[in-house]
Amino acid sequence: MIQGKMFIKTGSRHIRQQRFCQDSAAMSLREKSEIVIAAVSDGCSGARYSSTGSKLCAEGFVRAFDKMSDKAIKRLCSSGKYDTEIKKTVLFYLGEIVKNSGMEYYQISSTLVGILCCRKNALVVHIGDGFSIKLKNGHTDIVSPPENGAVKNITFFATSPDAEKHLRISRTTVNDGIIISTDGLSDTEINSSLFQFDRLHKLLSKETFSDDCGVILITRKNNI
Repeated sequence: MIQGKMFIKTGSRHIRQQRFCQDSAAMSLREKSEIVIAAVSDGCSGARYSSTGSKLCAEGFVRAFDKMSDKAIKRLCSSGKYDTEIKKTVLFYLGEIVKNSGMEYYQISSTLVGILCCRKNALVVHIGDGFSIKLKNGHTDIVSPPENGAVKNITFFATSPDAEKHLRISRTTVNDGIIISTDGLSDTEINSSLFQFDRLHKLLSKETFSDDCGVILITRKNNI
């Protein structure tokens, strides 16, 4: 059975500054058909409505694909020949988000790490920093790395006019688990313990992170 959990943690820097959490997460879980549609988003600290932007991006990604039937989601997850359709769906909804928000794109600048899972197959849609990792036989592997963000402190945003240039699709299998995360978790040691709900919850509850964190754990085992 496929399972999923969401975590949001406000960073210590934002707590001191009495600012809203700029990270968001959203998820739709269809247990019977073993489908998960989920996303995390990190609002740009310099954007006026960053927390609103991240919420719109994460929830917008989930809504875009949650409208589809189980059969349609399974088809998208099954083969890379549908990547163009996936890109068009994501970009259309991101454009609608900006248009309907009544704000300029730079006021809601936010990254996006979205995932579609159907039983054993999964794909990650990624714009900007943040990352996705998977667990297989006790070993972790990067599914989708950040674009520039972790190295140059420069990233790209799902709400920007050039989002299409930076939209990446990575295909993988769920195996023992997949994590999608904003860059708030990037300084943490990546190991198999992160794929256990109790340990991940404890880490996010007790450890101090300077930046906000948005994390979603998806697993096929009873370890969350």
